[in-house]
Amino acid sequence: MASRYIYYIANGLAMLDDAFISDRFITKANNGFFEYAIGEDWNWEDFYRYMAWEGLHETTAFQTEIVDKGIKDKYDAYRAALEDYNLATLDCQ
Repeated sequence: MASRYIYYIANGLAMLDDAFISDRFITKANNGFFEYAIGEDWNWEDFYRYMAWEGLHETTAFQTEIVDKGIKDKYDAYRAALEDYNLATLDCQ
């Protein structure tokens, strides 16, 4: 069931990116700064899809769609890039 909603969650995150992704991070990603970590060109569609899986990492769907397909390292690399380099401050009021 979780994998069914990933498309919608990813699209929602993409629409909110100005609220949770800093301009500095976007510039770094668009200029190839993270290519060494993910092993390919930065892909915003992949980024949002992987971020949509955040919080669902203990589900069977995550095991099937991410781990079993051998892309967990890429998921981890995108997540680490955001955690390590994003400077956006979330104001959740």
